[in-house]
Amino acid sequence: MEGRVATGIPGLDELLGGGMKGHSVCLVAGASGTGKTTLGMQFLYEGANTYNEPGLLISFEEDKRQINDYFSSFSWDLGLLESKRKLVVLEYPAQEISHFMAQEVLIHDTISENGIIRARCSTSRRFATAYSTSTT
Repeated sequence: MEGRVATGIPGLDELLGGGMKGHSVCLVAGASGTGKTTLGMQFLYEGANTYNEPGLLISFEEDKRQINDYFSSFSWDLGLLESKRKLVVLEYPAQEISHFMAQEVLIHDTISENGIIRARCSTSRRFATAYSTSTT
């Protein structure tokens, strides 16, 4: 189906009518432990490996080491993807959320310079709280 982005996740593309709608934002919500992080990383991993579509991960919770350690249990070598410029990881610890919110140009440049096609932002309650506080 034209205009769809295949996730590469077995069974999901069929449920979504060929994948997610291209050039759109998809919010994945759920309780802790339901697989939101794994779904998002598999979307990036499959995009980079299967479809040659570079991805961007913006993380507010875990640093690169934690992310790489966790997903190595899936046999996903995220470090290799980074070295091939198929994955870019930007880390913003919770205490730097206000810094992230001022980095629009850096993020735009990162997307442009690396040909990013897929992106995942792992939010946190601290981010939501900081954002709602800063806009009121």
